[in-house]
This record gives sequence, structure tokens and C-alpha cells, in this order.
Amino acid sequence: MDAELNFLTRLFRGDGQSSRGFNITFRLLRRAGRPFLLLPREPHEAAATLALYAPQTARAQSARAVLRWAIRLSTPWPGEILRFEMLLQAPFVRFLSSLTGCAASQSPRLGILAGNPASPGQRFLLLCFDAAHQPVAVVKVALTQRGHELIQHEQSLLGAIAGRSKGVPPIIETFHSGEILAFAIPFFPGNSPRDFAQGQLPSLLNSWVDTQHTLPLSEQPNWRKLPQACAANPVFQTLDRKLGKHQVHTCLEHGDFTPWNIKISPEGICTVLDWERGELTGIPGWDWFHYAIQTAILVKHQPTATLTKTAEALLAADSFKTYATRCGFAGFARELMLSYLLHVVEVIKPSEGGIETSELLTELARRWQIGSG
Repeated sequence: MDAELNFLTRLFRGDGQSSRGFNITFRLLRRAGRPFLLLPREPHEAAATLALYAPQTARAQSARAVLRWAIRLSTPWPGEILRFEMLLQAPFVRFLSSLTGCAASQSPRLGILAGNPASPGQRFLLLCFDAAHQPVAVVKVALTQRGHELIQHEQSLLGAIAGRSKGVPPIIETFHSGEILAFAIPFFPGNSPRDFAQGQLPSLLNSWVDTQHTLPLSEQPNWRKLPQACAANPVFQTLDRKLGKHQVHTCLEHGDFTPWNIKISPEGICTVLDWERGELTGIPGWDWFHYAIQTAILVKHQPTATLTKTAEALLAADSFKTYATRCGFAGFARELMLSYLLHVVEVIKPSEGGIETSELLTELARRWQIGSG
């Protein structure tokens, strides 16, 4: 077993002192040579595990669809066979069994989506199945200090919301033992939205606005990160001078609000996942900007000239103008968009789309004559 699969030993063998165990078999799929998906042998479970991966490009969507049909038709499909022994008494194995109602003497049924092994904050998603092969829970787990920080932040935020906000999943159970930190939420069926911006997006983001509470932008957690990252930036200096003391209604902020972090059930119910960048006291507008701009960059691969038109079209849309008025930033939406772009470029520093976001920031600041003196 290669070194990048040692997380299996760390999760499922505990201290390694117990000799009672059971063998499980996965079909291992790699991406760029690294473990990506560990699919169960049972076809229904394998197809459901693919739902953990939400591709956005047409090519990736087609590849996933072909793989799903191959699994369902029991035709040969790619990947290598991986056999591994779980220990019955490993604490994390017992935790997984408790989620699915499995007997202590039975192996928990699960599939795994592995996070980026190159990231110090690598997390894993485990989809757990009951005895009838139905998905019942998704477990997010980390083994590193940075991963723990992200898990703790998301767990704390979801716990504080506790089902009070539309589209936010509840936590079923939590787990902490040694180097393993995890929490479980229900499994939500469905797919990423295709026309969300024209349908449920305005309603959802409006529902997250706290119309009873205002706060100066300079006191908001995400705004406070800007001077730490780019205090000398002329665009930030202009924005901070114009907007820092301006009061806006706070809102629940997701922080990575994109189609691939949203599930729409067959009944049309919306659930937003992956809240590790979330803030209870968030900046209104930033999630809407993120959805439009990151989709245009990472999915549609728009060049800077087209991205500029996408950004300005969003600001001109009636639904966005209504939202801006309700939140209290009508009249300086351009500046607020630039503050969002600065945050992405200087604070988040994404591994994908960072160059395109930086170019858009530069072009919009030039067009709108902000930070030029």
C-alpha cells in the first residue's frame, strides 16, 4: 500500500492492538496519480459514492456519467482493487457503525472521497450506508492540525446555527479520538444546480440576511483579514476609506458559495454543504459575487473581458439591486465587489482561478477608477 493510502491505517486500525478485524474491498480511482475515490464493491453503493464528487466542467460530468452507467450495468470499469482490514474495536470504526445501525460484529459500509493530499488541511468525506445499501450519513474527517482547525470551525458554525437557517445541514454526531476529528451530517440526495442564479439563489441569500443587526464593514471578521494581508494595496486603502465605517446588515456567509457545494434534491430542496469558510457575522453580497464569478472562471473559463461583463451584469440585475438595498450597500456595490475580489486574491489565495480573479480585480479597479490615486 503506497504512502498516500496510509490514512486508511490511521482511521480504521486504531492502536493496532486488536486482532479482530474484517476485510473490505474498494475500487480505487486516482486523479493525477493520487488516491481520489474509494468506491465500494456493491454497485448501488458505488454509484451513490460518486455523488460525493460534484464535477462542473462538461468533460468531467461526462466522465462521471459514463462511470456511473458502467457501475449500474455491471460492465468493467476503471480503477484498481484495494483490499484492507478494518479492526472491530478501532474507535472510529465503532463510530461509523453507530451511524448506520450495523452490529458491532459487522463491517460498516462506506465509500470515500479523499481530499487533496498535498494540502496540510486535507479532509476526507465518507459516505455511510445501512444494511439495505441506502446512504444515511456523510462524515467529514481530518487527521492533521490544519485539518482539525477547519473541521472545528465548520462544526462550531453548524452547531451554532442548529437548523435555524434555510439550506444549512444539521450535525448528527461528532467524534474526536487521538488524531481523528470528525462530524457527521445526513446524506442529501440531488445534484448541483444549473439555473440556481435565476431561481433559488436570491431567495436563499435574502433569507440569510439579519435585518435586525448592522455592523460597520471594518468590524466584520472577513474585512479585518484584509489589512493584515494587503494594507499597502492602493485599492484596499481606497475601499477601507470609503466603506470601512459604513453600516450594513450582517448575514450568514458561506465563504465558498458555488454550484458544487450546493445540492438540489429531486423535490427541489436546497442544501448548502462545506461550511469551513463560513461566518455567522458575514458580509452581504460576497457569497453572490463568489457564485457568479467563480462559476464563470472555473466552469465557463471566461476570459477577463467576458468576466468583466459578467460582473457588471450581476450588479445591474434587478434581483441583485433589491438585495443590495435590503442589505444596506446600494450605491457602493462596485466597491463591495472589489473588496470581495481582494479577499479571494490576498486572503484565500485559491489554488485554482487565482490568476483570473486577480486579473479581474485589476481590470475592474481600472474601469471604475478605484485605487488609482
